Amino acid sequence: MEDVENREDGGRRGILMVVGILVVVVLAIVMFASMSGDREGDGFFASGNGGGGSGQSNSGGGGGGNAAYDTSRMRDVTPIALAEATMGETVVVYLGMESCPFCRQFVPILNDAIDQYGFTVLHVDLGAGITAAGQAAIMNLEEAPGMVGFMEENFGPVPLTLVMRDGVILGGRLGLLRMEQLVGFLGEFGLTE
Repeated sequence: MEDVENREDGGRRGILMVVGILVVVVLAIVMFASMSGDREGDGFFASGNGGGGSGQSNSGGGGGGNAAYDTSRMRDVTPIALAEATMGETVVVYLGMESCPFCRQFVPILNDAIDQYGFTVLHVDLGAGITAAGQAAIMNLEEAPGMVGFMEENFGPVPLTLVMRDGVILGGRLGLLRMEQLVGFLGEFGLTE
């Protein structure tokens, strides 16, 4: 009799665990959907059409490329050359790829900010494939006090926006930023004054 009761208790616990997991999954889906919304540029991971993507960067809207992913206002730099490219100037570093829907939404916002404020943006195209040496170069960038561990925690998901000077990461933000978020972040470093 005791064996039967133990099996029934174990069965109930199993059912409750499955129901609990389902509730967590449904809540996660609902939260993601509410963050995505239907309004472009609204929410952390905003959705939108973002364009189709051709696999070509720096398209500038011509030659069959994706006009929404126009990185022609940015200076392309390899991960290995990134630290050297920041010497003597405070710059914005954009790490992204055209196949990322959030990146396709962010690049036009970044371009508008470049046009408005005139800061320099270095573009690291993660869609072109990154070598082990390139990944090591990014992961070994010097981080300012208060930023220690940022790249270890955040490298991978894109878009990733950094502010760097003299090879040192001064600040960073992960994800799609709306214009006011981007301007506020870059303003902390005097880039949007």
